[in-house]
Amino acid sequence: MSLLEVNSLTKYFGGLVAVRDLSFQVEEGMIIGLIGPNGAGKTTTFNMISGFILPSSGTVRFKGETLNGMKPHEVCAFGLARTFQIVQPFPEITALENVMIGAFVHYHNTTDARRKAGEMLKRVGMARRADTMARDLPLLELKRLEIAKALATEPQILLLDEVAAGLNAVEVEEVLDLVKDLNKDGITFLLVEHVMKVVMSLSHRIVVLNFGEKISEGTPQKVSHDPQVLKAYLGEEVLVA
Repeated sequence: MSLLEVNSLTKYFGGLVAVRDLSFQVEEGMIIGLIGPNGAGKTTTFNMISGFILPSSGTVRFKGETLNGMKPHEVCAFGLARTFQIVQPFPEITALENVMIGAFVHYHNTTDARRKAGEMLKRVGMARRADTMARDLPLLELKRLEIAKALATEPQILLLDEVAAGLNAVEVEEVLDLVKDLNKDGITFLLVEHVMKVVMSLSHRIVVLNFGEKISEGTPQKVSHDPQVLKAYLGEEVLVA
C-alpha cells in the first residue's frame, strides 16, 4: 500500500474543471514531482490533498485512511504537512516562536514545543537565527523557516509548494541539499515546482498535469522526452523542430 493515494480526483469551480480524474501514488521514502504549465491544476491538487478545499469527486487516502472532509489542521496532525509558494511567517514574532506554532500540533506545553522548535531550526541550518524577528529574515531563510515550521508538526509526508521560487542559483542548490538530506532522514515529499533543475534533480518520479489532466508520469528521464510534455511546455513547434 502506498503512503499517499490520489484516486480519480476531480474539482469543479462552477463550470470550470480545474482537475479532472487525477490518480497517482506516493510511496514512502520517495520524492515525487508534480509539474505542469501555469493553470495546470497543481495548486488545486495540493489544496485538495491538504484539506483546504473539498474535491468534487474522487478520494485522497493517506496511510490507508480517507482524508476527504478532514480539516487542514486534522490532516496536519495525521502526518501530512505542507508549505506555501508565498512564504507566510508571523512577522512580529521570532523564528523560534514561529516554529513553536507548528510544534504545538503534538507538544502541548511551552517547554516541549520550544525544545522541538529549536531542534527543527537547527535541522534546517537556522539555529543562530532563533531569536531574529521573522520580518527581518531574507527570502532564503524564510523558505527554511517554512520548512522548519512544517517539520515541527512531525510529518511523514511533506508537500512543498515551489520552495525554490525567487531564489538565485546558489540558494537553489542549498534548498536542493536540504531536501535531499531530509529525504535521507525518512521524510517523503510531494513537490510542486517550476524550477526544472529542482524537479529533475530531486524527483524519483514526476507527474505532469496540463489543463487539469495527467498527461504523463514516470522518471525524470522519461517525462522530459515525452512529446506530450514538450508540447504542453513549448508548443506544437517543438514536435517538428
